[in-house]
Amino acid sequence: ALGIPVNVQRAFELYRDAASTGEAAAFSHLGHMYAQGIGVEQNNATALEFFRKGAAKGHAGALNGLGYMYMNGYGVAKNSKKALEHFKTAAEKGNAEAQFNLGAMYISGMGVKKAYDKALHHFTLAAHQGHTIALYNLGQMHLNGVGTAPSCPVAGQ
Repeated sequence: ALGIPVNVQRAFELYRDAASTGEAAAFSHLGHMYAQGIGVEQNNATALEFFRKGAAKGHAGALNGLGYMYMNGYGVAKNSKKALEHFKTAAEKGNAEAQFNLGAMYISGMGVKKAYDKALHHFTLAAHQGHTIALYNLGQMHLNGVGTAPSCPVAGQ
């Protein structure tokens, strides 16, 4: 992209250097790299350490990452309440992935009471930022009348 070749190892080194200065976004990126095993050996404990450092600085991506770890029990005991708290905080900061994750929790009743209106709200917020899966879920909700009146024209948008 933009003429720069992909270099995951170099990205890791730069994030590591930035994290050593306390940069919150770097903590978040390193957390994601360790959580997903991108350029490093996958390690939930290390991912959690970086997500926690970023979350302590209020970084939305780190808060979402921490919520995801709690939602799925990666490196920690599953805890839907903590996941919800982290997703809400990240979503309030405008993080589309956290908005999507809240929508997913509300539509499925994962750790919360099913609330289709809340799912619709959070999927809409994420979709307005270009979150493709949130947009798809909105289409399904409108097509099938889940949390809203059925509307084929709106579903097709």
